[in-house]
Amino acid sequence: MMSYDYWRPALAAILLGVLYPLYWVLELSFDGGFPPEDFSAYIEWSSLDWLFLFLGGLNVYVYLSLRRILSEQLNYSGIDIPILIMVVICIVFYVGLSFLQIALHLVVGDSVADYEEIALTIGVVVLVGSVVLGGVSEILIACLLLRDSGTMPPLVRIFAIITLIMGIFDLTLIFSFISLFIFPVSMLVLAMYFMSKPEMIEIV
Repeated sequence: MMSYDYWRPALAAILLGVLYPLYWVLELSFDGGFPPEDFSAYIEWSSLDWLFLFLGGLNVYVYLSLRRILSEQLNYSGIDIPILIMVVICIVFYVGLSFLQIALHLVVGDSVADYEEIALTIGVVVLVGSVVLGGVSEILIACLLLRDSGTMPPLVRIFAIITLIMGIFDLTLIFSFISLFIFPVSMLVLAMYFMSKPEMIEIV
């Protein structure tokens, strides 16, 4: 009998699906894209930066919750490694970029222009690396789930298909922005799975 209640992961998935595209729309609207035109203003901490960190925490929580529900309800551990890779990627991306921003603001101060090039280089490397490695992990997660689709609930199979499409777009880099529209759908499907009752096998 399961004692863990999955309404919290469901709520986290819904929040992530809503806030993730909203954040990037606001970020690109306010800063004018990447790299920023005014780098000194870019490193100033704002409410959007708190939202950025919050999204990172939600990502980690949702992925670990997916790993847990598959283990508890289906006794399935086939995607443990790619999920843990995704967790590491999220930590490096969200926490790493935030730490870089804070370090530049506190340590560099008024001479931030002297470090602009190296900071932008690090930011681009982290961004591109996270997108590519995240795409590889998404494809791996999707392929493993689809390989074992016979033992998976329909919502997990749907999530796997959406994740596969998202991973392919992320790998292209050029079309990775399409994931902004696909990601909320995958989170909604995942939220529905978290809220669904586990399939029980009756023994006569």
